[in-house]
Amino acid sequence: MIVHFEWGKVVTNDSKVWKDCIISTLNGSQNWDWKVDGTRHVPGITVASIRLIEDHDHIILSTGVNEVLQISPIALVYLKTLNKPYYILQSEKAVIKYNILFKKGLSAAMLLHSTC
Repeated sequence: MIVHFEWGKVVTNDSKVWKDCIISTLNGSQNWDWKVDGTRHVPGITVASIRLIEDHDHIILSTGVNEVLQISPIALVYLKTLNKPYYILQSEKAVIKYNILFKKGLSAAMLLHSTC
């Protein structure tokens, strides 16, 4: 669960602090290092990023506070092939959605970008 969110700072219920993170109802939170999966603001979140969280029933992709982070066209096509609910949301709305799914006890994971 996200207990605090502000520009450049995410605090999770396991007391970890991140700038960008991967968080899941099953595995907790970890740093989201864009260099590892090739994510850039443009063309955006990659298929490799989505593969990090695709084993969950609900997938949330945040686009940043100012919605600068995009989803690559190939990643969007890939998301649709997974045949499960996915949400592409501005970061603060993504946090709200994740916390709702967390509180319901559902399997959910999110790629969370805490700045632009």
